[in-house]
Amino acid sequence: MRDQRFDIEHDDVDEAPFGANAIRLSLRQWVIIAMIMVLCAVGIPGMWSHLEGWTLVEDYRVPSTLSDDYWVYEQFADTTRHPTDVIPMIGDSVIWGQYVKPDETLSHALNSLQSDIEFANLGVNGIHPVALSGLVEHYGDAFSDRKVILNYNPLWMTSPRRDLQIGKPMRFNHPRLVPQFLEKLPIYRESTVNRMSIAITHHIPLFQLNTHFRIAYFGQQDLPAWTMANPTRNPLSALSLEMPMPLNEAPSAPIPWMDKSEVLQNFSWVAPKDSLQWAYFKRAVETLQSRGNEVFVLFGPFNKHLLNDANRAEYQVYEDYMITWLEEQELAYAAPRPLASALYADASHPIPAGYEALAEMLIQTDSFQDFMDTK
Repeated sequence: MRDQRFDIEHDDVDEAPFGANAIRLSLRQWVIIAMIMVLCAVGIPGMWSHLEGWTLVEDYRVPSTLSDDYWVYEQFADTTRHPTDVIPMIGDSVIWGQYVKPDETLSHALNSLQSDIEFANLGVNGIHPVALSGLVEHYGDAFSDRKVILNYNPLWMTSPRRDLQIGKPMRFNHPRLVPQFLEKLPIYRESTVNRMSIAITHHIPLFQLNTHFRIAYFGQQDLPAWTMANPTRNPLSALSLEMPMPLNEAPSAPIPWMDKSEVLQNFSWVAPKDSLQWAYFKRAVETLQSRGNEVFVLFGPFNKHLLNDANRAEYQVYEDYMITWLEEQELAYAAPRPLASALYADASHPIPAGYEALAEMLIQTDSFQDFMDTK
């Protein structure tokens, strides 16, 4: 016998047309949601930058613990737009100051010798020219229509590995800044999904801010991992709302290189015509020039004292090749003579007295003075 309890006419049931559990919005509602999301994506990063209170601070440099936090770099670079007599110095740890305190860097030494112009330390610890090109492209909008000083450190050509030309995957500095799709580096291996995530983050400030939170406030962890590791803490308590400041100390002791080892080096130099690092340095120059910048290149200072005679002769050929390119491009540059041997901590980094000597050399260089005097 048919069970009457379930004998219900279909027409008596008020069914939803597309299913019971879906949340459906009208076109107008979707437009409103999209507008809210766009406002959040644009407004929250700007608001957060204001809350952190970014201002130009004397002898500021990006903290070494935040070297991969490109949000911090971009905010700091933006503070150098005004006043207009600030000249950013862009480069790796030679500009940043590997063996010195913030008030012992090259920018500080130049500021001590020049009163009418301020030099800002836009160096990044550990960045190589391939990554530096990406940094300038994606996070260097503040470098537009102004004077900039760009450093080239030949250290990155001292071996195929440093030049990123090893054929097997290996760890290296700042992989998020290298090309993700159009150009492939032999040393770089990453999944397509992660490459897409990295590429998208470069263009969306809200995603950059999320990375900033992870690096600066949550100990390199995303929010779910941080809350699991800190179950009793409120995540909001970890956000300091303050501009992250560097420690007033040198990451490494400034000991002259010959006190560490008297063995002369025989580097496996990569020729400039074959070098990825040199190619991407030239790309960084072109990017800066395309934005209306007047670029001054500081070449070195490389420590030729630690090279054996044959290796020094090989390097000199390559240095001459690169200097010729700078001259062909009619770029203002300085390639100061080597510092005294005792003023280097290693192959390319001066100790505090070395930065003072380098600053004095630059001030006395005609090309540097011409660069400073042009309007």
